[in-house]
Amino acid sequence: MRTANGSLFRRPRLRGSFHGTLTLRVMDAKARPGPCTPPRYAMITDSEYEILDILYQDQLNGHAHEISQRELAKKSNLSLGMTNMILKRLLQRGWLTAQQVNIRKVRYLMTNEGINEVSRRSYRYFKKTIKNVVKFKEAVDSLVSAAKRSGYTCVLLVGRSDLDFIVEHACERQGLEFFTSIENRNLQGALVVFSEDVVPPEAGKGEGNHDGTQYLSRVISGAELE
Repeated sequence: MRTANGSLFRRPRLRGSFHGTLTLRVMDAKARPGPCTPPRYAMITDSEYEILDILYQDQLNGHAHEISQRELAKKSNLSLGMTNMILKRLLQRGWLTAQQVNIRKVRYLMTNEGINEVSRRSYRYFKKTIKNVVKFKEAVDSLVSAAKRSGYTCVLLVGRSDLDFIVEHACERQGLEFFTSIENRNLQGALVVFSEDVVPPEAGKGEGNHDGTQYLSRVISGAELE
């Protein structure tokens, strides 16, 4: 069967029962579908954000330059194939423009839409981080408050911790002294708190809550994070 413009058209084979009128719309053989328009508020993945942020920081610092996909993959710790796929998606969404410099390098520039997306993502991440810090604070406050009720007079934080300021603030609120030096391990009346990098022993083995020790990894794991 031929269409009006002479191109061949094969009638589709229908399986099963069908009732009613079937209308077939024939596409001109010369016609090509246009690019798919992305959703106005397309969700961005972590990998896409990583690529955007690298390009954005270069552009922000006035260092926008030609970069190969291999160099970009190395900076973002992604495979070359994944980097290529992500760049294509970002270009389709209108968040990047590309200018071919030579056979190996392309100059990628952020569009206003791309810059806005980075800003929105950074703000969302900031809000999420702040919410989690608040939940960490509540969990640590509960720990230190319970320590004071149990008769402890100070808290010794063992190991480097990103949450040391939260523990120290909780001690100040409860009127307990706060120490971080490992040399003070044998302080009298001290609750020993190991940093989140220290793996707690299995239940029933070694130090535990019963002998005046706590582990931040256990404390923060009890907080419901965003």
